[in-house]
Amino acid sequence: MNPSLRGLIHEISACFSEQGVDAPRLSAQVLAAFVLGCTRMDLLLHSERELSAAEVERIRALARRRAKGEPLAYIRGQREFYGLEFIVRPGVLIPRPETEGIIEEVRRLYDPDSCLRFADLGTGSGALGVTMGVVFPRARGLLVDTSDVALRTARENALRHKVDSRVSVVKGDFMSALFRPRSLECIISNPPYIGESDLADVEPAVLAWEPRSALIAGRSGLEAYPALAVRAWDALLPGGHMLLEMGWSQGSHLVRILRDVGFCSIRVLQDLAGHDRIVAAVKPGGAT
Repeated sequence: MNPSLRGLIHEISACFSEQGVDAPRLSAQVLAAFVLGCTRMDLLLHSERELSAAEVERIRALARRRAKGEPLAYIRGQREFYGLEFIVRPGVLIPRPETEGIIEEVRRLYDPDSCLRFADLGTGSGALGVTMGVVFPRARGLLVDTSDVALRTARENALRHKVDSRVSVVKGDFMSALFRPRSLECIISNPPYIGESDLADVEPAVLAWEPRSALIAGRSGLEAYPALAVRAWDALLPGGHMLLEMGWSQGSHLVRILRDVGFCSIRVLQDLAGHDRIVAAVKPGGAT
């Protein structure tokens, strides 16, 4: 006899607890809901339902992957960001809620009907750049990354959210001459900012599964920012804005880097946990 939905979730939750998986019951519920094509509320409402052998095997197969530490986002092949579902896969950084603060700040700075010209440097899955295309329906953007798997994923997400006619996904790094001087009003980026000296503080599963090139930037974690700031300075119009994600302890260092390049009106913004997370800066010479 096959187990009930309640019984299987209990079994998998217990296994996850033994393996040290975070939020064991929630993880079990998410996997079951994914396989069954339902919500977590449906699981509660139909907890006594007897599962088919195929359903049991598929849920257990995904649970075995989770027990080995594989992130739920990679198992499900998607992750929510700013209320939108994004395709994610191994080799692409998993979008995180704290990065949504960049979108919130850009929305504060620009009218939603603005014909905004922007770039997302190090786009990864395209979560930032594609979301910009959704919330600014007249905007045009360039989504840049060096990783082929990231570029493919970003293109798929642009198609999924129907912004592919307005955002272009191109290959390049922070020093690539992809933009005409003074051609953009806004540049956003979530660059790698973990230092090699800080690896002991990073969750082991993150280092084991997510791409290190999207996480780690040299010994201090600040190595990506000088090149990024110089390229942004060249590409931004006077009065243009740049918003960068950063590590919680990097604010004063990053302010100095941006000030040395010439940026002004530099502000450090906090995430919902109260940690320094985003730096916003303006290229002087226009309306801010």
